[in-house]
Amino acid sequence: GYSCYPSCLFSFDTMMGAVRNGRPWYSALATWRMGIAGLGGLIIRSGRIGQFLWEWETFGKGRWFFHADGVWNWTYDDCVAVMKSHQHRRTAFTCAEAAVPDLFSKGLLIFLPNPAGESEWAAMRRAVHEYFLDWRKDTYKQRLAKLPDILNETWPTPKTSDLNDRTLLRKTVS
Repeated sequence: GYSCYPSCLFSFDTMMGAVRNGRPWYSALATWRMGIAGLGGLIIRSGRIGQFLWEWETFGKGRWFFHADGVWNWTYDDCVAVMKSHQHRRTAFTCAEAAVPDLFSKGLLIFLPNPAGESEWAAMRRAVHEYFLDWRKDTYKQRLAKLPDILNETWPTPKTSDLNDRTLLRKTVS
């Protein structure tokens, strides 16, 4: 979406990739215009949260409002309810179709639809939770106990400026 990657929207290759993946060729002008307007909004509103709040205010500060290609809400309870409901997902971020969907591997959990009943999404999510995120299991507790040593090894003298070091962050996260 434009609010995540405004710089990539101004590339001919990006637009050709989008067209090859099903977007109509005439959407390029609208996409570039949206990218420029979105970048301007980010600058004027001092970042994504400022733009988000401005759009919410524009729609009357109600429970629901429109952003990009979809309806948004802002309360924790509504967000949890939406996340737990069945959703038709696609290669998109923040309700905006990804500019270059071919950049992403097929079958990523965050892009799989989660329809009612059994689905690929449900099976993958269950496996992730069962094998990696179940805090009651010994394997989870063992991994959690190892985290301080791993962080001390990969990041012995942490500084805020280290957050700009992509190589270090990738190594730390993986």
